Amino acid sequence: MRTLVLLLLFLAACGHNEPKEKLRIGLNPWPGYLDLAVAEHEGIFAAHGFDVHIVEYTSLHDMARAYQLGQIDFMPSTLVEVLEVNQGRRSTEVIWVADASDGADVALAKDAKSVADLRGKRIAYEPNSLGIFVLARMLDRAGLKVQDVDAIGMDQTEMVLAMKEGRIEAAITYPPASLSIRELPGIATVFSSAEIPDEVIDVFCVDPDILDADPTFLNRFYAVMADTAEFARRNPKTAIAHKCRQMGIEPSAWESAAEGVRYFELKDQHEWIWGSDRIPTIHARLADVIRATCGPRRDPVRPIHAGHRLAPELIAPATPR
Repeated sequence: MRTLVLLLLFLAACGHNEPKEKLRIGLNPWPGYLDLAVAEHEGIFAAHGFDVHIVEYTSLHDMARAYQLGQIDFMPSTLVEVLEVNQGRRSTEVIWVADASDGADVALAKDAKSVADLRGKRIAYEPNSLGIFVLARMLDRAGLKVQDVDAIGMDQTEMVLAMKEGRIEAAITYPPASLSIRELPGIATVFSSAEIPDEVIDVFCVDPDILDADPTFLNRFYAVMADTAEFARRNPKTAIAHKCRQMGIEPSAWESAAEGVRYFELKDQHEWIWGSDRIPTIHARLADVIRATCGPRRDPVRPIHAGHRLAPELIAPATPR
């Protein structure tokens, strides 16, 4: 009996020491990405065989650049960054649609009532990223062109101080930077992603080589996302605390930070990925807008891969926690 007990303890110890798959995840403090932080902090990734290392970026462009350089393997981003990455040597594959921005991406302006008031004004945007797309769509809907304003490339973290010091009159921004800018006097929202529904989509991408090398990756990742959603439902305060810590805000500000973000779960991936051309269609539309804004340097646009290898039967049920 003693021998049997020792054997079982040995086998249990071996199970806990099984090597886990290393995964370098880039993370920007956008609300729609922060389930990844919850999964890491609560050990959900580890429970499904992932050894996750989160690398933080304040700029989506910097994260896309890091992915291109091979510094991360997993990139949560908008489809604009996917477009950027696909122009380089390293490809990526969309495996999850995280959210749609229904008003969380905004143009905040000082002493202006409409986009038309921004003619000739200095507008900050995050270059080589979603910022140029939102800027282009905002101006187009107002009958303006990029040449009609003074567009200034700037990191999100710098926009707050630049607006406070009067170096810019408007900013294309999102939480948490937008929360700080809104606290300044005379600030108004003159445009938001609510005016271009389902055009600003956030996705999770991974290096296709990882998917080719590990046929269990997707199944385990879906289980992580399902378990994380279940954990958040059962422990909302803890999940929000993790997310706010990642964003650098107080839990009391979470509701404002998350306003205008429509989140998607496992069941929603059927509509977005499996048997659907929605992602490639939106991706092509983004490419057209950015090409028209920035010129032909982005041609040719490599087609996006989203879910072509996925099947609903791969979904693993959530593990009770």
